Amino acid sequence: MIIKHCKRGTRIAQRMVSEASELKREPHPLSNLTVSIKCGASDTTLGIASNPAVGEVVDTIIGHGETVIFGKPLSL
Repeated sequence: MIIKHCKRGTRIAQRMVSEASELKREPHPLSNLTVSIKCGASDTTLGIASNPAVGEVVDTIIGHGETVIFGKPLSL
């Protein structure tokens, strides 16, 4: 059963790659960009390094007119 599902998943992925390779890239303004972030866990390391770094990136993204979605807003 697992092999059957793996083969099916491989076929689907191959089809997706084939379809994507036919698409033409087009420039878009950064204001069309939406970024989602989520807190992975809470520990000392995140509070010292990761969370402040993500905060700086989010401030920069918002400053350029993009949208940021918090996946777990109660962690704020």
